Amino acid sequence: MGLCQQLFKKEHKEGIPVALKNTLGLLALCAAPLLAQAQSCTSPNANGDYILGEAQGEASAMHWSTGLVWKRCSEGQAFSNGQCTGTALQKGWNAWADTERQLLPQSFAGQNSWGINASLSQNLLVSGAWRMAYLVESLGVAYNCSSAPFVNPTVFPDAPSSVVWSGSPVSWSQSGAWRASLSGTAGVYGTRSDSYHVRLVRAGQPFAGVPSPPAQTAAPNMLATFPAVTLAPSSGAGQAWGGARISGLGNPEFQLNGAGGWMTEAIVKSGDQITVRLTAPATVGSSYSATLTLRSGQTTGTSANGVNGGSESTVPQTTTASFTAKALPPAPGGARAIPTLGEWGVLLLSLLVGLMGRRKLRAKAAAVA
Repeated sequence: MGLCQQLFKKEHKEGIPVALKNTLGLLALCAAPLLAQAQSCTSPNANGDYILGEAQGEASAMHWSTGLVWKRCSEGQAFSNGQCTGTALQKGWNAWADTERQLLPQSFAGQNSWGINASLSQNLLVSGAWRMAYLVESLGVAYNCSSAPFVNPTVFPDAPSSVVWSGSPVSWSQSGAWRASLSGTAGVYGTRSDSYHVRLVRAGQPFAGVPSPPAQTAAPNMLATFPAVTLAPSSGAGQAWGGARISGLGNPEFQLNGAGGWMTEAIVKSGDQITVRLTAPATVGSSYSATLTLRSGQTTGTSANGVNGGSESTVPQTTTASFTAKALPPAPGGARAIPTLGEWGVLLLSLLVGLMGRRKLRAKAAAVA
């Protein structure tokens, strides 16, 4: 039995109601966690601005307005049944970025001035691995959220109401790095040795373009299925991450990697194969078209000597492909008439057979003679 239930039971023993002020006090106490979870966010951080799913086994959310794919739980927490359970870890900036986790988004010249080992050489923006989010990226999930912790509670449940480290060094102080306040919407200077949470993100390079395939034909009101298309990273190396959505006429939907259900949106990565299908129109000769939209991001990392620290950002990138299904008459079916000869045809065929037989008999008689 929960604490609130115990208190109500104690105050209502023998069916005698408690005083109104006590009841209101208990309601306020017990409803506070629910109200915190019920806080709302509007676009660009409303529920519809995210695609929920998984990224390599981790509960993730693709943010359509930025093209980034986020872990739904802070590091140290685990996702289960729509909640993030456990205690979010807190570490110093260098522990997250280098010495313990190597989550610095991208190595940069002069990084050793911020305590990053000079030998650390990595580019998680291209590889697509989980990484710390830059300051501007971290603030992007907080816009238009009404109360602390200033993230969408459906997308990021049980988020700590405290600051999180970003992957951005402070350009004017080598002892500092930027924190993103989740009790507000601004960047805050932090001393690198201080311990705070992180929420990880992946993405940094966009998808290569996807060509629109030739139109497919199908009988009226029947499905037209297109050959699978394989997603690729724009750089030709590493891995691109983002989201896919399909819309248009004919109830379009797609399937990932030839298995599982058909859907209208999903978190996707380079190497995934997308198979599209839609229903042809009811009218012969008419066509329905749908558009597959891929959204990802192009991230600019920290420049030499951290000059742009705190200003690194991701620009969303979009590529589309069109799919068209045309309705054709159904193929003829059922029994077919067997061609037959008419009366004169039968007579001519009989004469021909007779003539051939007579010639054969003459040839046989000549041979005997």
